Amino acid sequence: MTAYWPVSFKGLRAFCTTYTIDETGTVMLSLVGAVTVLNGLWAAFLSHETLVLNEQIEVRRMQRDERALLKTLAHKAASEYRTLSARLRETGKRHLVIVHQQATQDCEMDRAFFVVQAAEGLPPLARFYAQFTRAVAVCARTDWSEYLWQRGLAAQLIAPCEAAGIQAWRVTADAEAWAPVVREGITSRVIR
Repeated sequence: MTAYWPVSFKGLRAFCTTYTIDETGTVMLSLVGAVTVLNGLWAAFLSHETLVLNEQIEVRRMQRDERALLKTLAHKAASEYRTLSARLRETGKRHLVIVHQQATQDCEMDRAFFVVQAAEGLPPLARFYAQFTRAVAVCARTDWSEYLWQRGLAAQLIAPCEAAGIQAWRVTADAEAWAPVVREGITSRVIR
């Protein structure tokens, strides 16, 4: 299995080590390459250009929610993406990670969020709970995490995202959809 995939835009080429894509756009993209190339790819991505991954997968920035856009020329809306960068000493190349805010613990209320896990294994319950309590307007306790995760998967409130080198799930933040799940757990005494 390939540990990296080529990513390009108009002649700029770097390597992608992990990615997560949802039907709404790119959740996370991890790139390695020369600083100038990564800067060009980063600028193209944030300018809503389409990058090509592995010569076949189109990688696009998520569109901002129209309600969240500021309708003025005086202020430019802040990016919903966070960028992390580190120099790789051995090669002199750069490692750049572009991650959507809704995949971080700073996710916003009432917006779908993404739970990302680096390796296969047990469900990322602690991360899920931290994001769930920030994004979903439903009361929950830490010890309900496993129940909410399992029932969320069964009710399709949690769905896997297309990813490589990482695992990710999209979680709906609709409180009206989660309330019956919580009510059922309390009524059946599965959660207390």
